[in-house]
Amino acid sequence: MGCLKLALYIMVAVTVLVNQPVYIQAMSKNVPSEVIINLPSRTLEYYKDNKLIKEYPVAIGKPSTPTPLGAFKIIDKEINPSWYPPDKKGYVVSSGPSNPLGYRWMGFGGNYGIHGTNAPWEIGSVVSNGCIRMFEEDVEELFVQIQYNTPVHITYDRVKLRIDTIGQASIGIYPDVYGYENVTLGQVRHILMTQKLEKLLEDDFLSQLIAEEKGEQVSFARLYHVKINNKQLTEYLVSWGDIIYAPVIEVSANLDTAINWDEQQQLISGKQHAVPGLKKNNILYVAINHLPALFGVKQMWDTDNNCLTIHAMELLMAGDPITYNIQRIKDTHYVPIFKVAKALHRKLHWEEESQSVWLGGRKISVTMLSGEPYIAASKISDYFNVITTWDMPMQTLDMNYFSYGIDYSMYLGEMGDFVD
Repeated sequence: MGCLKLALYIMVAVTVLVNQPVYIQAMSKNVPSEVIINLPSRTLEYYKDNKLIKEYPVAIGKPSTPTPLGAFKIIDKEINPSWYPPDKKGYVVSSGPSNPLGYRWMGFGGNYGIHGTNAPWEIGSVVSNGCIRMFEEDVEELFVQIQYNTPVHITYDRVKLRIDTIGQASIGIYPDVYGYENVTLGQVRHILMTQKLEKLLEDDFLSQLIAEEKGEQVSFARLYHVKINNKQLTEYLVSWGDIIYAPVIEVSANLDTAINWDEQQQLISGKQHAVPGLKKNNILYVAINHLPALFGVKQMWDTDNNCLTIHAMELLMAGDPITYNIQRIKDTHYVPIFKVAKALHRKLHWEEESQSVWLGGRKISVTMLSGEPYIAASKISDYFNVITTWDMPMQTLDMNYFSYGIDYSMYLGEMGDFVD
């Protein structure tokens, strides 16, 4: 049974409209909202536009009269509700200090509702007849925001993974208040995987959390997003202490730039520089202040979105992306010549002994960076049938075929390169 708040709906509506119209008009009917009540953690979360607005502590039904699980909606709202004790037929407790419903009621199905309490010391406990009890100031705050038909989801999640608005990540293992389910390491791992956080926590730490069942959120990392030329990466930046680290393998993959890790020296080497690295939980990290030197990129911090934005120069072919792997040495930009040749469907010959690159019978002047041949961007047109155009505001180098006739006699020594 629920709390047996059996007031007549029409009388309630008239009373509210006459005495307290502000509560009915407080929230626009066009604004989506949602309430999620999780029984093991004894919390009520209020969401608006899919964003968590606030989390409240609550009391829930005791094991003999458990709070029901499932999807519901707010069907009844009342100020100063009366209470009808289930064991005293015909007896009514009017609104006041002796009323266990407090001063606000939001019914969500049958005799069940979200309401205040005259026993605030019981909040956080498993004590009710199935209703959800809140501190009086909390339920009054929530009442003015909730409208009729607001969805109410009652869940039984013993594992709660939370990333708050400032990126603080925490995980909690909560008691099995009704004896419904056990928590396993595999289950926790799966939950972490859904948020791509499984690599941040070791099994020993998680096993200890499961064994202790602290019933509270335990912070384990501060997370930030990272974008490369407006593309958001799947993995997070992570801060430990006062330093923010980037998952350098994913960054290098998205920048199409290879790196080397020296385990003994704890150094990450790029095309031009080596910087300190950190290996944690089998993930290789680099402090974000080293990213510009390691990859030759520019970056800025987007405070509003809790995100590091990386701007990398990009090589294009007729507007189509080829690579971000453009290296600047002093005032000269270099691009990987085999990327250029592949985009232009040209065949190159690599001579390992002399570290030389040949296009047909012509030797191309290249610069070796970490064992990879690069060509100066200004020299691409000297060897290939293209023109190059810099767009400095967009940080792109675009290659395009000449649009007029060309005397190919100068390329006779390499004509075989045009034939498959």
